[in-house]
Amino acid sequence: MKKIEYEPIKKLNDNNKKKVLFLALTIIMCLGISMATIYFVYGYNDDRDNTINSGQIDISLKDDGKGITLNNTVPMTDDMGVKNEAYNFTIENVSPVPINAKIELEIQEPTTMPLESLKYALYVDDVLYEKNTVDTLADKNYSLYEIPYFRANNPVNCKLVFWVDYDYSDNSGNKTFNAKVKATGESVNVIVD
Repeated sequence: MKKIEYEPIKKLNDNNKKKVLFLALTIIMCLGISMATIYFVYGYNDDRDNTINSGQIDISLKDDGKGITLNNTVPMTDDMGVKNEAYNFTIENVSPVPINAKIELEIQEPTTMPLESLKYALYVDDVLYEKNTVDTLADKNYSLYEIPYFRANNPVNCKLVFWVDYDYSDNSGNKTFNAKVKATGESVNVIVD
């Protein structure tokens, strides 16, 4: 029996086989490189921030121990109100790392005075920072003052004064306002590009 050889296979001898193999490998490599380039240029998007958090957060809030209380206070003008006895406090970052600090007013029970009739003035390092009615603080979650990137061992002295607005005219008596100051902090996120 005579062996029949298929004509196209016969033509692919040593030299031709090497050329076809080289061509096939080149095409596969080009496709692989193209796919990898497309993935990294168009498909891969790392939009995460590289965040480094270190240290322990520690805030010191020192006050004069009097608390914030108004009982049966008579209405007065702003000029007289800012001269009322102040609630003095100092906030200090005693952490080894900078923090973002926030000073907040926390309304305590029993408070029967309408907040829109109460005014306050906040002084930071003896400079008037803000003067307004207490109810406006509700829009800011009762945040009085924020200190971004608050460095260690750099105390901030604050003075807070409250009074009843001159235009308030409820004569029912026994109106009280009680509050305290709270300091919170969070770590400063350092973003590394």
